[in-house]
Amino acid sequence: MDALNTLIVNEIKRSIDLMDEFETGEYEYLELKNWFWVMDSKDRKWSFDDNSGIYYVSLLVAKKNYKGPYCEYEPTMTELRKMQHHGVALDEVYEDGSMDQIIRDACKVWKVDEFIELSKVICLRAQTSWNRMDYGCEWLGGGDWEEKTLYGETTDFYITGIILREPYKSTEQEAREILADLKNKRDENNEHICKAMSVFKRVGQPVIHSSYGRGVIFEVSENKMRVKFVDKSALFIFPDSVLQGYFRIPDHNELIEDAQKKWNENDRIEKLIRKFECAEGDFLATFHAVRDYKNENDLI
Repeated sequence: MDALNTLIVNEIKRSIDLMDEFETGEYEYLELKNWFWVMDSKDRKWSFDDNSGIYYVSLLVAKKNYKGPYCEYEPTMTELRKMQHHGVALDEVYEDGSMDQIIRDACKVWKVDEFIELSKVICLRAQTSWNRMDYGCEWLGGGDWEEKTLYGETTDFYITGIILREPYKSTEQEAREILADLKNKRDENNEHICKAMSVFKRVGQPVIHSSYGRGVIFEVSENKMRVKFVDKSALFIFPDSVLQGYFRIPDHNELIEDAQKKWNENDRIEKLIRKFECAEGDFLATFHAVRDYKNENDLI
C-alpha cells in the first residue's frame, strides 16, 4: 500500500468535505484507518496489558470498481460512521454473504500491513457536494416539471479491501513477546547444535586437540567423551569442549564453526533472558529492558 496514493483518516467529522476531497483528489484509495477490530477467537479474554491475537482493521475505499460480486448490504456513510470500533472474530459464525462474514473471511489471511482483497465488494453510499445541489423539482410551466437532485441522493464508492494493523502494545506485553522470541531462538539454536554435534559423537572419530594433538574418540556417554592420544587418554565434557574450540575435526570443521556461532549467540541470548526475567513485575526495569533491546537494533 505504500506505493498507492491514499487519503488516510482516523475519524469522520464532515463526511461531505471528506468525500469531496477524495473524489476530486488524485487518490487511489480512502483508508478508514483502524475502523474495525478483529480477534482470533470470540472466547479470548480481554486483558488490560495484553492485546495479542487482536488486530485493527482498516477499510480501503475505491472510487470505481470494475468487478464484483457485490455484498447485498450497501451501507451509507452515516451507517458506517456508527459502525466504527465494531469487532469481528475469526471463529464466529456470521450470516452468509453479510458484511461481517466478508470482513471476517478477509481477516483470516492474518498478515499485517498488506492489502487484502475482499471476496465481495461492499458498495458504500456517500454524499458529496454534487448530491446536495438543486434539491427538488423546477416548474417549467403548464404541467411540465424538471426533476432535480432528490433529497438523500448519494454517490457510490466501493470498499474493495482491508489492511490489518497492529494495535498499541504495552511495555509489559512487548517484554513478554521479546522474552518468548528469545527463548524460541535459544531453543532453535540448541536443536541445531545437538544435530550438528551428533555427527561427531561416535567411537572411532578422529579429532585434533589444541594441546594434545591427534587422537581418537574411544568412549562416549551422554555428556562426556574419552579421547585416546599417542601417550595418554583424557575425558572431556561434550559438546562444550568442541564448541569452546579445544577440538578440531577436519572432516567437519565448517559444521563446527556454524555450531560455535550459535553457541556464542546463545550466550548473549541467555544474558538477555535473565535481564527480562529479573525485570518482570518492575515497570521501570521492564521499560529499560525493552528500550535497551530495541536500541541494540536486533544485534542477536
